[in-house]
Amino acid sequence: MTRKRGRSLASLRSIWIGLFFVAFAVYSLSVKLDLRRPVAATKVKLGDSAPNFSLSSLQGNPIELDRTTKENKLVLVNFWATWCGPCRLEMPMFEKIYVERKEEGFELLAISVKEDPKVVQEYLDKHPVSFPVLLDPDGTVAEQYGVRAFPTTFQVNTDGKVERVIEGLDTYLKYAVEVRLESEEP
Repeated sequence: MTRKRGRSLASLRSIWIGLFFVAFAVYSLSVKLDLRRPVAATKVKLGDSAPNFSLSSLQGNPIELDRTTKENKLVLVNFWATWCGPCRLEMPMFEKIYVERKEEGFELLAISVKEDPKVVQEYLDKHPVSFPVLLDPDGTVAEQYGVRAFPTTFQVNTDGKVERVIEGLDTYLKYAVEVRLESEEP
């Protein structure tokens, strides 16, 4: 009788383990399919004209997108916040790209959304950057663009057209910027 009971428990355990793996496989597949589904996350789509804005930098200098795009080959407009972990992770990468490529017609406008300028300045005192940091105190510009997650970055060409929209971190951004700038070479 004990032998039968032992086999029965072993069978039951095998069934449970099998069910676990099947459930895990189904869950994994659903996540994978969900990640592949295109998301229309922002109001501004590829090929659209990026909405113009004029925002003040932390130093009080007004910066206008239309003028910036006309003066550069490529502009990244990045919406971020100091409390956003992924935003904080990408800032050193942005700084590196900016320093390496600004002389080639690359500009980066980092827009801090709905944050106290003192908090932004305190963060930048600890983690300095050389690109312009702009303030969107009431979130009007972020709303114009339909930003719903931080960070969100828009790649804008010299004609003011949106070439790329990135929600979250993009570990290949450096290479995308390099390829894009090199494609502009005569």
